[in-house]
Amino acid sequence: MDIDPIPVETASPPAQSVSPIHKATSPKFIPPPTTRGRVRKFPRKFTNFLPNLTTRLPHIPPCQRHPPQPTAKPRDVTPERPATPPTPEPLLFKTVTNDFGLYREYPSYPMKETDESEDLDNLCDSPGLVTAQTREQGQWWKVFGISRSFEGQGGLFAPFLNSTVFRLMNWFYSGGNVKSISELDQLVKEVLLADDFDRKHLKGFSATRELRRLDTADQKSPFAKENGWTTSTIKIPLPCEHVKHNSEASAPTLDIPNVHHRSIVKTIVSAFQDETANSFHLTPCRQFWKRTPTSMPERVITEVYNSDAFYGEHVKVTQLPPEPGPYLETVVAAIMLSSDSTHLANFGDAALWPIYLFFGNLSKYFRLKPSNFATHHIAYIPSDLYMKAFNGVAASAATITHLKRKLMHAIWLLLLDPEFMYAYEHGIVIFGFNFFSMFVPDLLHEFELGVWKAVFTHLMRIFYAAGDNCIQALNWRYWRVLTFGRNTIRRFSNNVSAMKKLAARDFEDLLQCSMPVFEGLLAPKHDKVVQDLLFTLCTWHGLAKLRLHTSLTLAGLKLTTKSLGQALRSFVKTVCMQYKTCALPCEEAAQTRRRANAAAKGKPAPKSKARGKQPDVNILPKLLNLFTYKLHALGDYIAAILRFGPSDGFSTQTGELEHKKVKRFYARTNKGQTFERQISRHQHRQRILCRIASHVKNGQNVNKANTTPPPPPPAPSTHSVPPVPLPTTCPRAPVVPVDESDALPPTQPEQHHHISNSKRHVTNLFRWLDENNADPALKAYLKDHLLSRLSGDTSDGQEHCYLDDERDNVGIVNDRLYRHKVLHVNYTTYDVRRSQDSINPRIHSDVMTLSREDDPNVHPYLYAHVLGIFHVDIKHHGPHSTTANTQRMEFLWVRWFQRDRSYAAGWNTRRLHRLSFLKSDAPDGAFGFVDPSDIIQGTHLIPAFAHGTSSHYLGSSIAREFADKELGDEDWKFFYVNMFVDCDMVMRFLGRGVGHKATNEFTECLQPNFMSHCNVEEDNEGEDNDMMDEGDNIDAAVNSEEEEDKEDQDKEEDQDEDKDEENEDKDEYFEGKDGEEPWDMDNIEAEGYGEF
Repeated sequence: MDIDPIPVETASPPAQSVSPIHKATSPKFIPPPTTRGRVRKFPRKFTNFLPNLTTRLPHIPPCQRHPPQPTAKPRDVTPERPATPPTPEPLLFKTVTNDFGLYREYPSYPMKETDESEDLDNLCDSPGLVTAQTREQGQWWKVFGISRSFEGQGGLFAPFLNSTVFRLMNWFYSGGNVKSISELDQLVKEVLLADDFDRKHLKGFSATRELRRLDTADQKSPFAKENGWTTSTIKIPLPCEHVKHNSEASAPTLDIPNVHHRSIVKTIVSAFQDETANSFHLTPCRQFWKRTPTSMPERVITEVYNSDAFYGEHVKVTQLPPEPGPYLETVVAAIMLSSDSTHLANFGDAALWPIYLFFGNLSKYFRLKPSNFATHHIAYIPSDLYMKAFNGVAASAATITHLKRKLMHAIWLLLLDPEFMYAYEHGIVIFGFNFFSMFVPDLLHEFELGVWKAVFTHLMRIFYAAGDNCIQALNWRYWRVLTFGRNTIRRFSNNVSAMKKLAARDFEDLLQCSMPVFEGLLAPKHDKVVQDLLFTLCTWHGLAKLRLHTSLTLAGLKLTTKSLGQALRSFVKTVCMQYKTCALPCEEAAQTRRRANAAAKGKPAPKSKARGKQPDVNILPKLLNLFTYKLHALGDYIAAILRFGPSDGFSTQTGELEHKKVKRFYARTNKGQTFERQISRHQHRQRILCRIASHVKNGQNVNKANTTPPPPPPAPSTHSVPPVPLPTTCPRAPVVPVDESDALPPTQPEQHHHISNSKRHVTNLFRWLDENNADPALKAYLKDHLLSRLSGDTSDGQEHCYLDDERDNVGIVNDRLYRHKVLHVNYTTYDVRRSQDSINPRIHSDVMTLSREDDPNVHPYLYAHVLGIFHVDIKHHGPHSTTANTQRMEFLWVRWFQRDRSYAAGWNTRRLHRLSFLKSDAPDGAFGFVDPSDIIQGTHLIPAFAHGTSSHYLGSSIAREFADKELGDEDWKFFYVNMFVDCDMVMRFLGRGVGHKATNEFTECLQPNFMSHCNVEEDNEGEDNDMMDEGDNIDAAVNSEEEEDKEDQDKEEDQDEDKDEENEDKDEYFEGKDGEEPWDMDNIEAEGYGEF
């Protein structure tokens, strides 16, 4: 907690009037000052705004009729025909402003309203929130163009003969290929214990026969022509090194059979005929945000359909002359394509190369979830390219790369068929389809697996060169970083420096937690440069991944891109040149492995371009290469976001997630030449099972609604507290043990917080206090906190102290304190959606509230460490009581942090905010109680490892129940607030988050300088040149051997990631591959490129 309320000596004296709960003759007790000369204050209250209801942003503007313009009289003199007819200015239709200050402008009046924000269920991103199930989920077959006309008219469980066989087969196809304990529970509960389960149904059961029923239930294969699929054979010229031919026609050709592809036109038609088309945004808009009614509007970009490309294309298309025939409304289909090869097996080289199609008309929050099946498969490209046509001569890496390019061109010739070209010109206008605008930046591979991975790898080389146990210290520190959220920050391994089996999400976590971990590992001069670089990398990454952009966030991203280029050059010149870095052990092992693979395949040893004697490759210096495409591509993100929307809308993460579907079924094929058809057959079977399961579930819900009596009304607040047996011994700390249950069902999204109603875990409050009366953590008065809330005596922000006779007016029923395990806190995110944090004293125990400081230049947040989650049943007596009924009051027992004001922190100083615990001898300061409704959300604190620990904050105490046992009775001297832990936290500290309406007015002091005075919508050409100034004399040498067998290295790393992928089951998980591709050039060539 930032213990800096108004000093006692400067505070205005209390007025003559007494507190409403005081007796007239009772003088008000002023608590003694803390060690900082302050008085304890309550956290500031804030409004819990929901992202719908009154904040709903209407899509349909009020209809406005414009009077017809008078027609000018014709002139006698014939005017000259202009070279280009003038383009009429489109009319703008503006919506009303919602409670968040958002409004839209349309270039034409929208004929259809699509507003997923109207239903709060569509805005809930956390699995802990209660939402209704949508019937679109599970209908995977539509991605292959299959209609629902196949649904049979047989019984409810057709084609199965009875419910028992269906339930058994449905369990077999649910979950993963390797059954888990939870799926065993599912077998018992949903199959064996089902009301309609009958052992007689299984007499003569045969799984093969039942699978055959599934296969014959619908004779339409997913690859049938009726569904738009075609199987073709393509031919591409087959080159061979050092072999000449008279002409390209006389060169041998490579026949590639079984190319499964689907008509793009039929894909578009089927998508617009599907039920999902009801959620398509057909009229684009520009979205704006006014922070206050008098503020200047800021441009807001959240989706493809409010980007410049969609908007401009819509205006262009609506101004075209109409096609002959009846009038039809003209709309734009936003086509998004993704293609990437994926390994299908943990061992072997089986691979699939699919092409996916997405519609930008759908909201990204729906489109990017694989469970919604919004991805359309339009082609499967074979991966076996080279045949023994040249007397067994093995193909080189360059030849394979050339063939892959030729193959991709041939596939697109199949996809861009005459039907498509005709539709493109006359029938269907496809947004953004030209070969140069098809390619967008790839943050996953270009930054997380490109720039950041390269910087992290080189930092590991520096630590190896520096010695002094830097690598061991770094591994130990990362291992001590606590997790955060639901897989936002996951547990790090104890050997992160080896970088084994790390996917893109893992490198993202390494970056977000990097600053406290790297602090102090190098000399102070070098450490400052590294800290500046890491802060700039985190800032760029946090801004680039925002799901909602405003004009100011884009301005910040633009200037941060320039700062990143400067920081990288400073790092190379100041730090890298001071260390003799060489290959890491993992790099040496990879080089040895590639040499062995090349020798096994009969490939010649790589030749070096260096003159003279070739030195040992393992002792060659390894430098950080700044001359890579991926680094220079960072300058393209601002223009891409303005044109196509935020980066998550076109991220390759979606395609990586889609790969998991085909991988899951590949394990059930015979691994032969026709595994593509076998995969489609398994998906065909699952489609029928999903359809039957949906019908059964709907029928059960209807029957349950018709037969189940309504639940009894909830008990009034005057309920008598049932007796709960007290434990024979009091726990040392009043918290729920890890191995005990405290059931907490999903939370209604309208609620701010949710604590279990259970009274299972109970403690006698006064007996527990008596047993621990000497503990410094128990100095706070609970009844003072309760009285302040009951009387509403919190308007001045101070938590008052009361006399004993006033405390006696609050009776804790049966002296019982009820302990709870978890607190759910719901909040509205910066992109106006609903999310949830789970708080518990064991791991996710740090929270943030608003400060009561009135000074706008003071840090706006308070921070606390939750020690326990409780509720008590109380009865309030006396003249100021509002009810005689028993009331439930929830509260948190916390240990406060204070902000280190001697440490310069924030965006402008490029440092994280630093906290420390209060000393335990601070009267009424170090520990206290918090109303759960004052919690904004959880926060991620990382120990300041470089500053060590101290015992002067707190000695032995029950407050250390879940503390790090290795620390004993000591605490870390400082903690850093990880404001880069996720995008929402970035906007909490950046300020001006659209959905952070409740806190925006208090965060003005946090706004950085780089978000001011920048026009981001100016021409962004040449932005990437800022990443590398001319004339920078930077060594960019790379070993020529790194370029050899590059594809073999990528395959090995992909296989490692695919092994790790099989253990992941959630939509948000994704895998990536190494994106570092150093150019093959020596020092002289690099200098020449810099001058060029």
